Amino acid sequence: MVRLRSLEKGRWRGQGAKWHSLHPTLALLCALALQQTVAFNVNLDDAQVLQPPSQTGIHFGFSLAHFVNGTERRLLVGAPLANTSKDVSQPGALYACDLGSSPSCTQLEVDWRNTDDKYKSWISEDKKEHQGLGFSVVCAPRWHAYESVTGGLKDLASGICFSARAPNFDKFTAFSPAYDVIGMNTKFASYDNNGTCQVGLSVSYSQETETVSFGSPGCWSWQGDVWNIHKDTLTDKDTFHRAQKIDFKDVDLTSSPDGRYSSLADLYLGYSVASITYASKPAVVSAMPRAVSTHDLKVVEKNKVFGPVILIFEEDQSKLNVLDTIKPPLNESNNFEATKDSMFSYFGYSLTTADVNGDGLDDLVVGAPLYHNDSHHDQGAVFVYMQKRFDYGGDGVVGAEMKLEPNSPLRMGHDSYGRFGSCVASVGDLGGDGYQDIAVGAPFLESGGKVFIYLGSRDGLGKTPSQVIDAMDMPSSVRPLDGFGFAIAQKMPDATGNGFDLGIGVFNSDKVLVFKTKEVIAVEWNVTFSGKMNLTSSTCIMAGDTSAGKYPCVDMKTCFLYRVLNTKTKTKQTLEFTIKLEADIKQQKKRLLFNNGRAETNLIFNQEKDQMSCQEEKVYAKRDIEELIQPFVIQAEVDMKGASQSVILDEQATRVLEEELPILVQCEGGVADKCESDLELTYTSNTTYALKKMESIPVTFRLTNRGEVAYNTRLVINSNGDLISKEQADSAGGVVCETKHKPPKIECKIDAIFKKGEKEFEVVMMPHQNFFGSLERHLAFFTVEAEAETTSVQKNPDAAKTKFQIPIIVKGNLDLTKENSNPSHVSYNSSYDKSPAEASNEQELGEQVIHKYKIYNSNPIRSTHQVDDFWPLKIDGLYLLYLLDNPTITGIKASCHYENGEVDKYNISKRIPDPTEETTFSRDLLRWR
Repeated sequence: MVRLRSLEKGRWRGQGAKWHSLHPTLALLCALALQQTVAFNVNLDDAQVLQPPSQTGIHFGFSLAHFVNGTERRLLVGAPLANTSKDVSQPGALYACDLGSSPSCTQLEVDWRNTDDKYKSWISEDKKEHQGLGFSVVCAPRWHAYESVTGGLKDLASGICFSARAPNFDKFTAFSPAYDVIGMNTKFASYDNNGTCQVGLSVSYSQETETVSFGSPGCWSWQGDVWNIHKDTLTDKDTFHRAQKIDFKDVDLTSSPDGRYSSLADLYLGYSVASITYASKPAVVSAMPRAVSTHDLKVVEKNKVFGPVILIFEEDQSKLNVLDTIKPPLNESNNFEATKDSMFSYFGYSLTTADVNGDGLDDLVVGAPLYHNDSHHDQGAVFVYMQKRFDYGGDGVVGAEMKLEPNSPLRMGHDSYGRFGSCVASVGDLGGDGYQDIAVGAPFLESGGKVFIYLGSRDGLGKTPSQVIDAMDMPSSVRPLDGFGFAIAQKMPDATGNGFDLGIGVFNSDKVLVFKTKEVIAVEWNVTFSGKMNLTSSTCIMAGDTSAGKYPCVDMKTCFLYRVLNTKTKTKQTLEFTIKLEADIKQQKKRLLFNNGRAETNLIFNQEKDQMSCQEEKVYAKRDIEELIQPFVIQAEVDMKGASQSVILDEQATRVLEEELPILVQCEGGVADKCESDLELTYTSNTTYALKKMESIPVTFRLTNRGEVAYNTRLVINSNGDLISKEQADSAGGVVCETKHKPPKIECKIDAIFKKGEKEFEVVMMPHQNFFGSLERHLAFFTVEAEAETTSVQKNPDAAKTKFQIPIIVKGNLDLTKENSNPSHVSYNSSYDKSPAEASNEQELGEQVIHKYKIYNSNPIRSTHQVDDFWPLKIDGLYLLYLLDNPTITGIKASCHYENGEVDKYNISKRIPDPTEETTFSRDLLRWR
């Protein structure tokens, strides 16, 4: 659909009636065999600039349409303010612009009286060369006819159109459907029927039915109307099909005798039109973009707002019947009622149809350039309705409905008054991917305007533009531009006929910019490996580094091919592609290397299209890696290098691949975390620890595996934080131990892949520094719990655990001194002194002997000591020194034990001390008689 506007008045007189021609705003139709290109591939560096040959300020670029005749291409451009007649002010003009290597524009004489053949030199006489319909249509919707009636002249704002057919594209025939149906009934013509129709404000063509649809928003008190006429009977009013007055019930309103208007006045049906296949039938879609109150309508539903709304029509004899209605998004209560966002949005100002999701059904794209919300004014929006088809009851009757995308609108302008959606254009299946693409204009931005390109896909129209063409980005020689994107040529074939160009009208700068498009390169490529990485088999020497020894490795193959989606030339072209490979992207510590000894490398492919080529190289696993289960992930990214401006990489192409290189699992199940190991842990330790000494505590462990491979095997030693590993040293068995602090423990890496067998190793420990801060309360031993852990399944978990104790000893530095005996000499008289069995008191035993001892410990650490005292108790079975009391001790808590019997067996002493009582060391230690 191409829709046009007129702005100012002008006059043009003819015979019979008085013709008042107001700017022949252009609507041109040339149906062509359309090919493909890609929207994101629009080349902005070399645009053709079309301008009128002499005049300025004529709105050149207000409307666009193309046609192709053989090998020659023309773009038809409307200029509604052009001065082309001495008799009429600004009647408008139609220009044909050659799109060859030297573009130029020539005015076409659109005059029903014109029979000149001055343009036949560039129109082919061979009808077989015509690509498409072979005719064009241009309309002047503000054309007036003044008819004589009783009392004066009647002004009929009917609108007029002109058509030209091949091969005489410069010979136009005038026709005015609204004026023709009035016929001789001029006196009855008024704004309430056909008197102000303004036919041709919008025009569309259906290739399926070969009919032209015209919008006329002024009919029926500006309810508006839609006309559908076969291209061969444009002047035969008996073949016209039209909507006429819309029945209230067709738009979900209920008729009532009360009210002023019996039609949907002031809604402007026909403001835009488009052709569509709906429910498997050819149909016409047209918008009523305005909203009105139902207060003055003859309907039951009073005091509501009706509109905007879009109607779908089908032909029925001489009439167009309403087949379906499409309404803007519902309000929060899920009722159709105009909201502040949609009421004045001019929903349906622009329309286009395209199969954007490739399901074979026409979808509808609706522009609402005055859409606004709380944060912006007139930023504009575009709504997409997807056609869904269904069967009625299995009898072969097909139904359809238009489903609005969820959460609409998904595509909005971002700047106030930019009026995004002023133009929506179907630009064809641009990339050859089976999906139609859409261009949207926002011509009133401060930058001068933008055009947004949206790609079709299986999921529908893209939510974000694949390319934004900004007037500000154009070369300085072309700027300033104002109104960029007000008109966009639909499905405009390029010079090869195998792709499309993009034509954009800049009406306020009297320019049209035509952009060429690039060939789109689709790539097919993959990265494969010869097998799994066997980390236990080091057989490969890295290229260029023979001194590094051997590594585990596999062969990697990278294959690449490119195709051209929209081939424009048969010339073969060699293109250069770079594939960047990055190894082990999921790991912070890279475990994989390429031939260059690094974790990154580049592969260069120089080749022609449709030619598969492959490159091979080895990838190497580092030795002693920690992660042995998770596969290596290699990321590959393709880029096209040194390409000319004529090609571009497909936006939908797979540019990044991630391929997994699995690690060979050394067990039956083939899954590392399901390998069933059978670990048994034992230890040997004959060590004691001398307190306060900086001595190591070696413990020998033996770990035996009687089952399948144990992955990531380690020994974890817990000692309540008392012991740490001695530095981070390798033990004799190749086991590395280190201290972890949260929580405090010792971890020893035994083997990444511990196969069936046994490993003996020594762990050297020493007390943690914190241990020495509590020596007054230290235990008599360290308690050690050790456990072998693995990521594999443990068949007998308890066998992999052990618990033992390491004694703690204190080496004291003692000094023992003895005072002289008191008395130093003793005389024994057997006749006088009695034996203990005979004596009744101490004096009868003989002279008392007291020994005193002093013990000094120079070690500040408290420790337990034992002092053994020996004395001559008996001689020949007779008592020599009889022990009367337990020794008394001062300075420490201690006790004594007499191993040979009872103290004072015969109870001679009057006082027997408590053996646990604390005494002073200055008292008697030992007392005999």
